[in-house]
Amino acid sequence: MYCAQKYQIEGLLVECSRFIKEKLSIANVCKFLNDSEVWMSAAFMKFVSVHAEEVIQSPDFITLSKPKLVNIIESDLLAVSDELQVFNAVLEWGHARLRENAIDLSPASLRAEIEEVNPIHSFPLMSSEQLLGEVNDTGLLTPKEIYEIIMFWQKGGNFDTKFVHRSRKMRYIDLRYQQDFDENGVVYWIGSKGGSQSFVNPANSGDSTNQMSTTEMGNATKPYISNDSTKLHEQRHKLDYEH
Repeated sequence: MYCAQKYQIEGLLVECSRFIKEKLSIANVCKFLNDSEVWMSAAFMKFVSVHAEEVIQSPDFITLSKPKLVNIIESDLLAVSDELQVFNAVLEWGHARLRENAIDLSPASLRAEIEEVNPIHSFPLMSSEQLLGEVNDTGLLTPKEIYEIIMFWQKGGNFDTKFVHRSRKMRYIDLRYQQDFDENGVVYWIGSKGGSQSFVNPANSGDSTNQMSTTEMGNATKPYISNDSTKLHEQRHKLDYEH
């Protein structure tokens, strides 16, 4: 790769690029991204965006350089279902940097380490429970900043905030059903507003209209989602969803 770049051997560059893309994985993408030149960064960022939740929890995420970390966090294409995951990953990155530089861990030292990253966090997109719970407990945000985000919520977005508040353009969310009454499926996703609040039956809230034919030939039509908001009756039948 070095020789291909130094002498601009186009054919070799293409082959090296193809080889690296084929070998990309959750385990090595952070190392590749750290070592990559600008011309390859786009390919690595695309991989990170699609596999974001796995990448930010990988052991090598904390080894990223600060510029590469910023590139990831500020990406609108980062496919994460919960902004708190991103925040916690950055905290781990900050902790690692403090340990590496033998600096005592405190809210002040941690904030100083991630100061450049902090403003691009999507705090306004978190739930109130997340902001006033886990985030506030870290001591990284000042009372004024917490107030700023709360006012942003209360005024329906018509309040100036330095924090990012645009939704990410997620390309991929895994809503794969695993077992009855789990929290993985599309119905739970709709009813919990993407996991940001307690589940409310989407049939009762009006967020989903669900229709089906008969469960068996000649039987009367039965509702897929119960009118009882405390229960979600899952039946394994073909559905026609209208959102």
